[in-house]
Amino acid sequence: MPTTLRCLTLCAFYWVMVGTLTGENDEVAKLRLAAENGDVEAQYTLAWTYDSGKGVPQDFSKAAVWYRRAAQQGHVKAQYTLGLMYCNGEGVPRDAVAGAEWYRRAANQGYALAQHNLGVAYTNGVGVPQDASLAAQWLRRAADQGLAISQLYLGILQSDGRGVPRNAASAAEWFHRAAKQGLAGAQFHLGKIHNEGRGVPKNAALAVEWFRHAANQGYADAQFYLGVAYTTGEGLSQDDVQAVEWFQRAAVQGHTVAQYNLGVMHKFGRGIPQDDAQAFKWYQRAAVQGFPLAQSNLGTMYLEGKGVQQDAAQAVEWFHRAAEQGFSVAQYNLGHLYSTGNGVQRDNVAAHMLFSLAEANGYEDAENAREAISEQMTPDQIAEAERRTLEWRSTASSDRQ
Repeated sequence: MPTTLRCLTLCAFYWVMVGTLTGENDEVAKLRLAAENGDVEAQYTLAWTYDSGKGVPQDFSKAAVWYRRAAQQGHVKAQYTLGLMYCNGEGVPRDAVAGAEWYRRAANQGYALAQHNLGVAYTNGVGVPQDASLAAQWLRRAADQGLAISQLYLGILQSDGRGVPRNAASAAEWFHRAAKQGLAGAQFHLGKIHNEGRGVPKNAALAVEWFRHAANQGYADAQFYLGVAYTTGEGLSQDDVQAVEWFQRAAVQGHTVAQYNLGVMHKFGRGIPQDDAQAFKWYQRAAVQGFPLAQSNLGTMYLEGKGVQQDAAQAVEWFHRAAEQGFSVAQYNLGHLYSTGNGVQRDNVAAHMLFSLAEANGYEDAENAREAISEQMTPDQIAEAERRTLEWRSTASSDRQ
């Protein structure tokens, strides 16, 4: 048999054996042979095949092996994807430092997605030291290539003055570029700056237009802002029914203030039939997320037995949560419960402290309430209440820092 013919026959036999031993189809077997012979595109494609599970059982570990071999030959997509795998812990141990390094290699070759991810890494200090200036530089490189998400992030940095000088007009331009590409987050931010007149002339109607673009994509913040616009009639005709619709869309996504506002609409029958039980439901959802106005209103509903069985102890609990966040109404109401012993053991010192806090936070009736409770207290008790007030304020101040 001629030598050439023998070689071809043996190669064909090897090909069949590779496919049989690995359980791969002929196409994947051919791809593997090329990859093992150093073909960088074959290495990348084989990695993607294992990554996606197309034609073979999905195997992130094998995918990482072949991405690495392609990445080491300078394949930019392989470098980027290997960075993703390290950051996500897929096929390799989670390692943000290694992830950032592979992003850097791809970014230095001009790959926009890698430049973006490296910029985000510098923004958050993940895998690299936190550095807003370097974050802005890498995001700018990706944004200049037209990557919408980088344009959005760069706009946010310029709006906040992080890593770059604060520049509202330039931020507006980046938001606009990304918004025109259909990025919902950018559409929302563009609506917000038109609503506030930052970097662009104030224009409520244009703000509503951009909020609507983002809201129709399911962006919860935009849905909430659109609901507010319908409530106030800024930039469009006032319409409580539409306000309820948009608050509802945002609320079911977990938007805290939309949940609270939806509770208000149910409570007062605006745009929807009055329903205390529904008001309680939405206040509760916002309250458990820590929103103080919802916590205070929930306390009131427990106290009055509206939409829920009356429970003064629960009222105390929710007023207390809101009071800890400095909400004056809750501080006053909680003080009243301590002064009367409703739902909690009567405690004039605690009541005096809470009335003082509410007064300092601007609640008008709190001064009279504090003076009235003082008449029932000894000088030592008043001194103790004043000490507790200072301690509360000091703790609250430390928490804010």
